[in-house]
Amino acid sequence: MRIKKTATIFCMCLGYGLVSLFTAYSLIQKHDKERKSQIDDKATRNIQNHNNQPTKWKSNYTRQHLEIIDPSGVGMYLWKHILQTDIPEYANEGWQQSQIVTKNFKIRYNLGYGLVPEQMVAIHDENILLALNGRDELVAAHAKRWLDYALKLPNLRNLGLLLIGDETCNNQWLKAYLNHAILRVVFLVYESPMVDNKRIFQWPLGVASYRNFPLVNLETLDVSKKRLYICNFIGTTYANSSRLELKQESLSMMNSSKCIFKWRDSWLTEETAETSVFYQHALRNSDLTLSPVGKNAECYRTYEALEFGSIPVIEDKVPETCQNSNLS
Repeated sequence: MRIKKTATIFCMCLGYGLVSLFTAYSLIQKHDKERKSQIDDKATRNIQNHNNQPTKWKSNYTRQHLEIIDPSGVGMYLWKHILQTDIPEYANEGWQQSQIVTKNFKIRYNLGYGLVPEQMVAIHDENILLALNGRDELVAAHAKRWLDYALKLPNLRNLGLLLIGDETCNNQWLKAYLNHAILRVVFLVYESPMVDNKRIFQWPLGVASYRNFPLVNLETLDVSKKRLYICNFIGTTYANSSRLELKQESLSMMNSSKCIFKWRDSWLTEETAETSVFYQHALRNSDLTLSPVGKNAECYRTYEALEFGSIPVIEDKVPETCQNSNLS
């Protein structure tokens, strides 16, 4: 009896729904007919003529090209982790190329320590993004050479700059290049008083892609799973830094299995396979990743911890030379 009653109600609702749908359709058709009748004959002829013409947009369509030139590996985080695009393993005399092609854009990435500014002569694109290192005076001189050469390219219309800046916010050399209107935008790593969010934007340091830090597959990462350790810190100590204080505090915890600590006295550009595996194990299995300030609050550790679902604990401290920045 209940089934029969339910079926009856369902049929009634379905019938009502179909009637309502048909009624709505009829009203739409009627309104559309009335609207079309209001269009005069001239407008109708124009529409018909337009419809009879071939679609020119397909033949005139131009895909926008962007050439990214990265002689120092600065753009690898952008390419591999943000755009999630592979870089071929093979290299042509220190030069690797990869590209993304969509309906509207073609972006080509040129990576290699073997690249020299003179090779830009072969690039005829109007849009170029230079990924350069300006961390200190020595490498900034190399960045200036690239910028000077790019500004002389006859076909260049839009120049962008992705720059690792100075950790103490000393990027005064960049101001001379901002006088060139063709330099449309600067993405600057490390906080700086120069960041105005109009032409100069702060860019994340990201992970150490040049050390082959992996792009973690989220499907293999269970952030709700209980982790082995409460915290970790694996890094370099610097004189007169809070990292030394943390090291002293950690000595009383050495016999505890709740946190992982490993210290070194000097920063290393490359990691060994053993140290890399140990570091990633600590990140993957720790709730918190301690990140006291070294030379700057911005460091690879922050983003690498996030990749593995470990919460970075960042010290709220800005270098004195960056006191006028947005972070101060």
